[in-house]
Amino acid sequence: MAGLEERVRLVAWAPQQEVLRHRAVGCFITHSGWNSTLESAATGVSMVCWPWEWDQLVNSRLVGEVWKGCVQEGDGGEYGEGGDGRGEGGGAPAKGYGDGG
Repeated sequence: MAGLEERVRLVAWAPQQEVLRHRAVGCFITHSGWNSTLESAATGVSMVCWPWEWDQLVNSRLVGEVWKGCVQEGDGGEYGEGGDGRGEGGGAPAKGYGDGG
């Protein structure tokens, strides 16, 4: 992947709200924690929700099935403890919040 170092920057911490507001951000891959979910929704950035446990599962379903703002990539069932056991991803790519994705 020639030139990747020039286009990608890995950091230990970044101001997430500022990053999400940047014009180059078209999608946010998230574990579906509540703060990250709200920050992404507030900036209008579609999400790929990849929950692992607890409230992340509920948050992911809220974003995907109610707000129509994400693609759900897993529900924890195949990735670790706390899943509902179905272990399926799914959902359709979202065009934006509330437009039926």
